[in-house]
Amino acid sequence: MSSSGVYAQSSLAQINSFIATSEVVAQDVAYALGLLGSQPDSVFEFASFTRTAARYRLPVGKRATVALNSNDCVVDVPADDVFSPLRTWTRRETLAWTQAVAQVEAEIGTKVGAITGRKKNRATGRQHRRVRKLAKEFLINPALLPDFPGYDPKLTFFTWLRGNIEPTEAGVYSSLLGATTSNSLRHMTSSMTLVHGLPRFLKRCLDGDFTIEHVDCVTRACRDLHFEHLPEFDDYLARRRADITIETFKRSVALKIAVFNRPRTL
Repeated sequence: MSSSGVYAQSSLAQINSFIATSEVVAQDVAYALGLLGSQPDSVFEFASFTRTAARYRLPVGKRATVALNSNDCVVDVPADDVFSPLRTWTRRETLAWTQAVAQVEAEIGTKVGAITGRKKNRATGRQHRRVRKLAKEFLINPALLPDFPGYDPKLTFFTWLRGNIEPTEAGVYSSLLGATTSNSLRHMTSSMTLVHGLPRFLKRCLDGDFTIEHVDCVTRACRDLHFEHLPEFDDYLARRRADITIETFKRSVALKIAVFNRPRTL
């Protein structure tokens, strides 16, 4: 394997490490906030960070009516890849599919048939198309899931994490990651920023457009970027050319962040 291939694999492995860490951190914060109620071992399902930010841009009374957007289905899976048979589903996809199957079975009064072999069963095919359609609706239904845990437009992931993770919990992550507490907190902050705050940029990284070097640059730059600005920054990164030098990329990111952090004049 060429050196570039080895680097690409190493880069992808580190990005996947961020994804794995972010899932654990989000659940730990939900537990710390008391969102798991009397079932601490359950999984807290919540609306994506992007959808939650969109809700908060509306008046309080209208947040539940934020427009559906098929591009905001799940935190780490693009709309054209949901329910893909080629990978493991996210917890939210599994939840949506389970709900859809239950509704279809209630409608038809029997179990949804399995698609097996080459011989097609039209009734079973219709059932599965109905399940898939419902499951997609459940994924993008803004009323289905509560807000991203602990969301506040004026927080950053740096302050959000340190406000919701106890020092003893940070020590546990330190042991698991084999790093100092400060480096573990940095890894956790970067994980949440990339996976939850910048899902479109994450998709481009997984597709190979950007590497771990770009990820490190972006997550460091976002250290003091408020939640309310992350969706717009993600949109910018989703359109950013990939065929530029890392130095040019760093300068452009720094300039964009400076625009967000510029003091507003009255």
